[in-house]
Amino acid sequence: QYPRFTVYQLAADNYNGISNPSFAYGNGEGLIGTWAGDPPASQSHLSDFSRVQCQGPPPCWFALETPAELAAQDKIADRGLVVRRWQARLGGVDYPVGEGFSFSLIGVINGGVGIELGLP
Repeated sequence: QYPRFTVYQLAADNYNGISNPSFAYGNGEGLIGTWAGDPPASQSHLSDFSRVQCQGPPPCWFALETPAELAAQDKIADRGLVVRRWQARLGGVDYPVGEGFSFSLIGVINGGVGIELGLP
């Protein structure tokens, strides 16, 4: 069994130069949720955003935004990810398009946060 199986990660565990970004996510209808605060320890999930499924019509989108104080110093690294289509067969079971994955916010190096796509 794998303690952590990641299909895709935005902001890698050991390569992320921007600390304490804020986070937003949504779907084809707009914004679903946001987060800003103290990041979890490196390689640990943020409890409120651990294996969350994006609900609603596609696409599912994610954004990491640079804090204003760092942006003022020209240290900008806004990043985003859009999942337009996801199709999966897990354990021999076909999941409907758009289902079958989850996302988590995970602590990374330098006090940053990454987005991890994984299995439900």
